[in-house]
Amino acid sequence: MIEAVYFLFIFLSAFCLGNKIINKLRLNANFLESFIFSSAIGFGILSYLAFLLGISGLLYKSIIISLMILIIILSKKESAHFFGGVRPIFNKIKSLNPFDLILIIIFLIFAVLNFIATLAPPY
Repeated sequence: MIEAVYFLFIFLSAFCLGNKIINKLRLNANFLESFIFSSAIGFGILSYLAFLLGISGLLYKSIIISLMILIIILSKKESAHFFGGVRPIFNKIKSLNPFDLILIIIFLIFAVLNFIATLAPPY
């Protein structure tokens, strides 16, 4: 389950990096468009960064973790934008009727069970 924490850490750093680029380009987008494009741009930049580190012989776990932490620290405003955009989604969920809420809970239970099943051994 620690892999999920690693994924969230990498995803947050990719989002922050991509959102910083989108803000520099002054692109106007709502939160969902910004979320998708920022993530894609951030993952692209992180993959090129990993490629350059690999070519230069510096592809070590400690270097990658320190770069991810540096990216998140340098882009505090972008990470606040990420968490600020997630909050209205939770507010919309609170205002749903009970039937929709039950459907969302059932979906989340199945999603968690499916995620756990993917981590189980194949036999």
